[in-house]
Amino acid sequence: MSSDFDSFDQSALGDFTQSPLGDRNGVGSILIINGPQFSTDVELQTYYESQDFPVETAFAADMDDFDPHSYSLIVFLEVERDPAWWSQMLSWSGRAVLVGEGVGPENSQFIPANAWIDTKTSITGMNTINTSLDQSGGFGPVVAHPLTSGITSLFRSRSSVVSGGLALALSSLGSPLMAEQTIGGVSWVVAGDSQFFIRIPRPSSNELFCNNLFTVPV
Repeated sequence: MSSDFDSFDQSALGDFTQSPLGDRNGVGSILIINGPQFSTDVELQTYYESQDFPVETAFAADMDDFDPHSYSLIVFLEVERDPAWWSQMLSWSGRAVLVGEGVGPENSQFIPANAWIDTKTSITGMNTINTSLDQSGGFGPVVAHPLTSGITSLFRSRSSVVSGGLALALSSLGSPLMAEQTIGGVSWVVAGDSQFFIRIPRPSSNELFCNNLFTVPV
């Protein structure tokens, strides 16, 4: 689904002074938006609550009822369409995580989520490659980056490859499965698999990564 934001001139964002999350437009809270494939899942919210982080979860039916400026970290978990407030992201700053999936004939229900992520390529500089999959799963190496500080590997399942940005997590063959790019005041993260975030039980390295998403400055 396209939106006016997809053709937005990135230069209009201007120069933002980079500072820790919570000191910017967002007030230091987390919003998790679950797409229709995660219609009852609150596992990521439960984890953040265990860390005493302020967090809310929205679902496909009510995701239009939120104000992005109330949050400094927004996780779009398999979202398939723009929320009604997407245009407000023009004046938002913080970290936005766009989570896709490794898709194939047996789980084609995830294709719309990856397609939605790919409509944002003009503003994130990244996209998923559905035709290129890492089938191995398990733990894979990470690339040195503030978001991977203290981490040597991350768990994931089958993942789509991510093109563009700075690689965060790699397949055993070195293909990027998750990447980050900061543009203006927004740190965009695109992931090719949801298991980076919702694996139960969550490996300690993935827990630290989820923490870093909220605590590492943009």
